[in-house]
Amino acid sequence: MEKVDTNQTVIALIVDHTRENVLVEKRAESSSFMPGEEIFPGGKIEATEIARPFLALQREVLEELGLRVEQAKHLNTVIYGEGGRLLQLFVISQWQGEIPSQILDQGNPVYWTSIQQLKEKSSVLSMKKIAQELARHLQNL
Repeated sequence: MEKVDTNQTVIALIVDHTRENVLVEKRAESSSFMPGEEIFPGGKIEATEIARPFLALQREVLEELGLRVEQAKHLNTVIYGEGGRLLQLFVISQWQGEIPSQILDQGNPVYWTSIQQLKEKSSVLSMKKIAQELARHLQNL
């Protein structure tokens, strides 16, 4: 059965216990999507998950990182790019499992980076905006 592109993506904003760092993936230089850039883990929401994006979040985090999401909060839905892709942003504060050193299904490196650094230095505008929104959210907790 062919997968249908729902034009929606779930983004996992996995925050460490200090609330100062977030997990990012470093895309390969050869990647067709955002080559060489730091991005947040996540992936496309499948047609069966449209009404329940939390299911997509759980699936993507398990596939990419081998983690089970224990606590997550929907932060926002934003429109990205010319095609108007909807990004469902979730802040994950509790999970079960060990953070791997790479994305399990692609091999890209995974590491913690400062939210402040992303806000200031990311070359990707959407990453800056998401980092700014994440920082505002964490300040209000």
